Amino acid sequence: MEQQVEQLLEEKVDQQFLDKLLTKVAEQSERATSMFTGLNGGQINWKPSPEVWSAGECLEHIIQLFDVYRSKVNRAFDPDIKYSFWEQFSPLQDFIGRTFVNASKPESKRKVKTYKDFVPQKSHLRIDVLDRFIKHQGELGDLIEKSKNYDLYKIKVTSPVSTFITFKLKDFLELLVVHVDRHLLQAERLMQMEGFPK
Repeated sequence: MEQQVEQLLEEKVDQQFLDKLLTKVAEQSERATSMFTGLNGGQINWKPSPEVWSAGECLEHIIQLFDVYRSKVNRAFDPDIKYSFWEQFSPLQDFIGRTFVNASKPESKRKVKTYKDFVPQKSHLRIDVLDRFIKHQGELGDLIEKSKNYDLYKIKVTSPVSTFITFKLKDFLELLVVHVDRHLLQAERLMQMEGFPK
């Protein structure tokens, strides 16, 4: 009986966690819409130097990362999935998950290297990047909603960059959400720079 009560409490906490992520995703969509609506191509693609991402590239990076992970996420939800020994028993999962989440938060001062598969491939983006970002946010929300039917600790997502990097579903979902916040802030700061086209 006590074990059942603990399980119910854990499930309630997980549901609350996912609901908070869903609220955050909706807020991010509103924030991006406010930031990007009315911008022209020159503003979306402006950058102070070649090595700095434009505001449009910040959104493109968010979309691209999710697209690269899509097959890994679909695999994780496969009821017939057979995890490798490392995916199932890696002693580093908690450490890796929290490290990636904390490093991706907007307030983190830690520099995070962007893997080449996640670097925006288009140097000149069309103004429809906002529409594609909003579509991405809808897909992210659907993923979080779908996760309510699964165990957030038993489902594992493996990075397409390295099979050494595996996440529990809970950490992976939080990572996706805080990652959006980080790059919206990056775009916002860029728009506030002297020299940004008005």
